[in-house]
Amino acid sequence: MGSRDLRFAIIGAGRPNQNLGSHDSYNGVGEYHAMAIVKYARLEAVCSKSENSAHALADKFGVKNVYTDYRRILERKDIDAVTIAVPSGLHGDIAIEAAQAGKHILLEKPIDVTLEKAEKVVAECEERNIKLCVAFHHRFGVLREVKEAVERGDMGKLVVTNAFCRRYRTKEYYTQSGWRGTWNLDGGGCLMNQGIHILDAMLWIAGCVESVSGFTVNRTHPYIEVEDSAVASLKFFDGSLGILEATTSCYPDLSDRIEIHGELGSIILDGYPLKILLQISKGKKVRALAGTGKKQPPMYSSMHDGLIRDLVEAIQTDREPLVNGHEGLKSLVLIDAIYKSAKSGKRIDFALAFGGAH
Repeated sequence: MGSRDLRFAIIGAGRPNQNLGSHDSYNGVGEYHAMAIVKYARLEAVCSKSENSAHALADKFGVKNVYTDYRRILERKDIDAVTIAVPSGLHGDIAIEAAQAGKHILLEKPIDVTLEKAEKVVAECEERNIKLCVAFHHRFGVLREVKEAVERGDMGKLVVTNAFCRRYRTKEYYTQSGWRGTWNLDGGGCLMNQGIHILDAMLWIAGCVESVSGFTVNRTHPYIEVEDSAVASLKFFDGSLGILEATTSCYPDLSDRIEIHGELGSIILDGYPLKILLQISKGKKVRALAGTGKKQPPMYSSMHDGLIRDLVEAIQTDREPLVNGHEGLKSLVLIDAIYKSAKSGKRIDFALAFGGAH
């Protein structure tokens, strides 16, 4: 089966042209999915609880099949894969139904808002040989080069890895959605919704966590149930340290920043548009990262291309997607630990054995 024979459907079109109080307007996450799908496969159907949103996305990409009930899509034998971008608290149930219907899955982060349900999703997909790809698209951009530089030993022994998600979200961002800022459907605040991307990147580069201490507060959004600011200190299994900071109260919106500091040098990815800073000490020569010293698109720009392309190839060759279910669980395990630490006031000590027991 050629890639163009694979038929995708989108479940969850998103809310088009929603102003986040950020640098740009949001066209709905379903649009990012659609732009990538049409490059590598066929987009056969669009589903959204909002019929207007479903038609708006379908019309933009010339899709004739529009639904407001995702089960209509799962009933279709000619659909090979679905992308799921509904409110986070609905991810697990829909993904399990999709797997039971034999559909391969691209699932927006997080897998679900609870570890228990997320692990059920992963187990269901494995049992049925369903390809599950979790949408941590940072891994398909310049961060891949960063990871390769670390793995080659260009930076020597890692010392400190820091990640910052300094965002700004308006009152309307939360109040107009009906699900954002709630425990049941959002699963948390700035950590679970916004910070999870940069946290996943941090873990992907620096590796397993041995212990974590976290603090969470709600400073400027009293109308939501969850945190709008959080910090955590991490000790990685290799002995290096890290700091995680996430907020949706930072004005103006400063996007994401990740710093990797090693004994031989540092790599810093910062801002919006992305700036890449590379400094190698002790005279060690390394291959420069693409675009070093130049402004780049954001870290997440167009990276759904990589996710969809990888999922298509995984389906065709019967291999695991690069960001499979076990990879998608990593950040969720750590966020759960940060919330527990913040609630208890205690450090959480554990060997985070990714891909195995935890």
